[in-house]
This record gives sequence, structure tokens and C-alpha cells, in this order.
Amino acid sequence: MNLAELVTEVYAYTSRPDLVAKTLSAVKAATLKMHHSDYYGRDLIEQEINFASALNYHTYDYTVGFPQFRALKYLRYLDKTVTPNVKGDFFQIIEPEQIVDGYNVTRENIVYLSGAALIVKALTAFQYGWISYYKHPVITDGGYTSWIAVEHPYAIVYEAARTICKFVGKLDSAASLEKSLNEELALLKITAVQLRGY
Repeated sequence: MNLAELVTEVYAYTSRPDLVAKTLSAVKAATLKMHHSDYYGRDLIEQEINFASALNYHTYDYTVGFPQFRALKYLRYLDKTVTPNVKGDFFQIIEPEQIVDGYNVTRENIVYLSGAALIVKALTAFQYGWISYYKHPVITDGGYTSWIAVEHPYAIVYEAARTICKFVGKLDSAASLEKSLNEELALLKITAVQLRGY
């Protein structure tokens, strides 16, 4: 379903087509919530990252380079001096406090997040990498895109309708929708978390 179809379907459960802005907002919030319910392979992006110059230490503002960035999956070296380009070793993803090892020596070939920055410390100078990250869905009015809205639309519909029902005081309807939502969310996780079916 597209955004308009989701909103219309929510009206069918809430009987409140007068709550246009609130319903639209509830659908957008439900979309984010469903995508954030797990780390789904369908939310992954793989692409080149250009650090602008060859250095051992890079600070990269991922909010500018990757505006839908949610979480890092991996970062690898990318050698562009050969054709085809060669993807090399993986950087180890760490927490910022793990930058030094047990001997108080700064680690090499690591990557971590600090605020809006992707911090990379390499053993050798490099300029290009190959990055994979989980992205947020686009929930703007004109650019709405969500694979969950296409493949599991009722996870979004039930959550948005439940939100509206709670808002207007229809608590019995909200509780009933929550049961349906939990069933749909379980189906979403069963079918979308694994790449290979049985």
C-alpha cells in the first residue's frame, strides 16, 4: 500500500476520517516503529564511501553523506586502483570506550560512532571504503517508501489505528487492535528477518 491507501485503511478501523492530520502522523510513526522493530536485511544499503583524502584517521558526518542512516552493518577497505575494484578487509565495529586495548594501546582498523560522526582509524592510509548500513524508511508525504507498507501493510495499519483509538478513548478497540498488531508483527519478523525460507 502507498501512504494514501494506508491512511484510508486506518479510517476503516477507527471510523474517524475527520482526524486527517492525526491519522497521517500515526501512519508515519507506525512505519518507523515497524522498521525499527528489528534489523531487517531489506533495510540495508551497500555503497561506496569517499573520505576525500587518503589518511589513517577519518571523521565522516554520516547525517550529510547518508541522511537515512540508522545503524552500521560493516565498513571495508575499497581499492579503486584496480579494475574491477577490490573490496578488502573489514573494520572492527567497536564502542568508543573500546578504542584502546587491555594494554592501553590504541586499536587499528576500527570504526565507531560518536554523535553524528563515523570515526575510522586504519592501519594504513586509505581514501575509499565500502559501507553497509541500515536505513530509515522515507516517511515524507511526497516520497513515502516502505517495503513493510508493501509486503506487510497491516502491521502499519493496526499500529496506526491502535494509536488513534487510544487517542479518542476507544480503549477496547485499541486493545483488540494490539492483539492483531502483535500477530502481524510476529509474521513480519518470521518472514523478513531471515534471507532464506524453509
